[in-house]
Amino acid sequence: MRQYLIPENGNFYKANLHVHTTVSDGRMTPEEVKKIYKDNGYSVLAITDHQIMLPHPELDDEDFITITSVEVAKNMGDYNFLPSTHFNVYAKDQKAEVFPFFDPEGFWRAIKHTMDYRTETMINYEAKHFGYGPEELNRVIAECNKQGFLVCFNHPKGSLQNYRDYGGLKGLWGMECYNTGAAQEGYEDDMDPIDDLLTEGQRKVFPIASDDAHGEGSCCGGWVMIKAEALEYSKIMEALEVGDFYASTGIEIKELYIDNGILHIETDGVDEIVLHTPIRYRKTINSKDGEPITVWDCDITDLIADCRKKYDTLAKDTYFRLDLRTKDGKRAHTRAFFLDQIKD
Repeated sequence: MRQYLIPENGNFYKANLHVHTTVSDGRMTPEEVKKIYKDNGYSVLAITDHQIMLPHPELDDEDFITITSVEVAKNMGDYNFLPSTHFNVYAKDQKAEVFPFFDPEGFWRAIKHTMDYRTETMINYEAKHFGYGPEELNRVIAECNKQGFLVCFNHPKGSLQNYRDYGGLKGLWGMECYNTGAAQEGYEDDMDPIDDLLTEGQRKVFPIASDDAHGEGSCCGGWVMIKAEALEYSKIMEALEVGDFYASTGIEIKELYIDNGILHIETDGVDEIVLHTPIRYRKTINSKDGEPITVWDCDITDLIADCRKKYDTLAKDTYFRLDLRTKDGKRAHTRAFFLDQIKD
């Protein structure tokens, strides 16, 4: 039985889920940001200004929509020397008027030219102070989820974070596996933190490639490709919520399904594909004689059968995901698919 892991039907929409404008500390206006991304083939944009949740329906048109979103932060101490936690939160309802977790201590005060506007906006938010550490951060995540927001954990490497900082977090929807701004500063994120949380049983920690752009030089480096029925706010958010997308810095995944234990993937041409699992089981295919890989049929019947037959808990806890790379450094990542989600 063929089971599509990226939906068979619908259209792909290119999305950037992390950018800043002059509403906070960005150097581009919302209108300038839209032009840059739309000119580069994007259909979806989340403007995640610091501590300001401002919908941008004026930017929407038949080929482009914006997601109502905001970036929330908490520092352990001195930002340059100690870890910090940054969340992007995305409203399922475009007209959401409730800032899910506003802490005025994290308010971005350094930008003088928008201070009056932001002070006026801040008055409308209920202050909810929170501290650093898993217990406090879980309180933030839970409140955001309760208010109807998806929560993404941003740039762990760029925030000087390791497992002690994000281990034990619950209710996350995504985590950045690539952040253009952080990578340009020498802090390139990867999939390791996502695997850490997946092995804790946090199934909905989807890989997000984004920009965190503050200026034009950080735009269009990482994105997610969403497969949705239509370019409508509700359809895009539904697809995001269930993980109908993949993360990319330049690789296209055209099709992904499993059929009788054979995992089938089609791409626009890569040099390596790696099948990852949390157990001692891994498969890799590399290009040969300079010919890029466009199709791979990977037999994982033994993985599925062994986990189901020998180890009941492994059938529930084992997942697989795919990493794709090219020799020039481009990469793409699928989300994790757990074996108990695979149909016979």
